[in-house]
Amino acid sequence: MPTGLDLQGILAGERRSIARAISLVERGGQQGRDAATSLFPYTGRAHIIGITGAPGTGKSTVVVGWRPNCGRGMTAGWESWR
Repeated sequence: MPTGLDLQGILAGERRSIARAISLVERGGQQGRDAATSLFPYTGRAHIIGITGAPGTGKSTVVVGWRPNCGRGMTAGWESWR
């Protein structure tokens, strides 16, 4: 397990632990990959969907329209990179 990754805190929903893990993964490198690998067994049946396109093509509109239709008991996260 990478240094700085508080797996129990993440699983308990502690925001600080989650924020540190996100930063660790975003920084990349071997520690980021190790963190993602350590967390993967706890992702359940999560799916990742990527929406790409040129600026102004309606990506946000598609995602905002799609989120309410995820289904009962499901949640959707939103991450944006520029």
